[in-house]
Amino acid sequence: MLSGPLAYFLATVIGVYEDVNTNRMLGIMLWMALWWMTEVVPLGVTALLPFILFPLLGIMNAKEVAPLYSHHIIFLFLGGFLVAFALEKWGLHERVAFKIIQKLGYSPHRIMLGFMLASFILSMWISNTATTLMLIAPALAVLADIEEKSQQHEGTKNFSVGLLLGIAYSASIGGAATYVGTPANIAFLNFYEGLYPGEAPSFVNWMLFAFPVALLVLVVTYLFLSKKYCGRVVIDTTKTNTIKHDKKWGYEEKVVAFVFTTIALLWLTRSDIDFGEYTFRGWGSLFQDINGKTLVQDSTVAIVFAMLLFLIPAKDKNGTILTMKEFKKIPYNILLLFGGGFALSKGVQTTGLGEALAATFVGGNHLSAWLLLILLVLFVISLTELSSNTATIMLLLPILLAVSQELDIDPLYLMIPTTLASSFAFMFPVATPPNTIIFESERVPSREMFKTGVWINLMAFIVLIIMSITLGKLVFDF
Repeated sequence: MLSGPLAYFLATVIGVYEDVNTNRMLGIMLWMALWWMTEVVPLGVTALLPFILFPLLGIMNAKEVAPLYSHHIIFLFLGGFLVAFALEKWGLHERVAFKIIQKLGYSPHRIMLGFMLASFILSMWISNTATTLMLIAPALAVLADIEEKSQQHEGTKNFSVGLLLGIAYSASIGGAATYVGTPANIAFLNFYEGLYPGEAPSFVNWMLFAFPVALLVLVVTYLFLSKKYCGRVVIDTTKTNTIKHDKKWGYEEKVVAFVFTTIALLWLTRSDIDFGEYTFRGWGSLFQDINGKTLVQDSTVAIVFAMLLFLIPAKDKNGTILTMKEFKKIPYNILLLFGGGFALSKGVQTTGLGEALAATFVGGNHLSAWLLLILLVLFVISLTELSSNTATIMLLLPILLAVSQELDIDPLYLMIPTTLASSFAFMFPVATPPNTIIFESERVPSREMFKTGVWINLMAFIVLIIMSITLGKLVFDF
């Protein structure tokens, strides 16, 4: 418990940086990282540290910190959880889960592969958060059935950790493959377009590089997870399945299926998709302010349809599709955890800690371009574990531009790999929304996520560096 305060004390006493608030923010970041890793207190409690420490230490006032715990992404979580509760309550998740099993076979390796592929493909076009929320309920249904049939409890417990990690990691990896997959990619596009109008890599060019990178990271991630988590599962397939997934559709199940499908379609089609010569206009363009900025988000969709589920009457039971019973199940500790991540990210940005840390890596102009690239990718992968990937990239892009101009190298050489690197955060529950969601299932201990995520981070780092100095040179002519 004393490790966190001690880390803060050392950071402020040693004074790595000249600015007092920068050192204080470094101490707070180390404090939160240590408590998140060791879980000396609940993760949601650790997430409240910025609300306490930022005002007391003069970093930000309480009125500025509080709204960060009600970010619109948190409402996407809230709506997604409620829809997931509806899937679970009326059994639709079981039907989806066993359709997957019917197609792939009742093998741990194949089940993991199926869910990871689904997560990877969906997250290329819709938010990583929405993808994970869509897949978590079917995955838990499959795990429940495996646990019933398994002859070894410890093996199935181990497999459940691997499957959920696979879903979360695949969502983050898939999001890197397209411009629309994650806000960090869009942040890069907007920044580069502002500098060099009409010269930014096209949607197709981005995918020519990013998709192979993401696919290779997905492959090595699957091979690692399947070897680590699938080998000890023994399933007795002679047992009858207690879940009748071929049963007739009930009224409530049809309603939930319609709502779920509608949400997925609206998430898929909200944003514009640029295919180079043709742009698909998303429905979100219908709701814009006078500056042309979209007023609705994925969170709007999630909350609208979650609310409808509390209004639509049920036939088999008294009341509506969702009731107060489900509302009380909302995991507010996870919402606080994510809010703490936003607050931490804002603090890093406000105090200049991000720029100071970046300058530490890029300050030496004597470094060769490829060595600088390695250090930057490693730095971004590390920083985005505790900071929003979008905030990290928005913070670094101006610095990368200055460095590339100083060294007389193509800005894309540094910007594109580091942008992709910001999506590869696999160690902490707070690192990405998918990590937070699977942690909420209470099947993935944070220590296990950390131990596995370290290796996935390392493999993603190696793949990204190799592909950047080979395929990147071919696609972008660095």
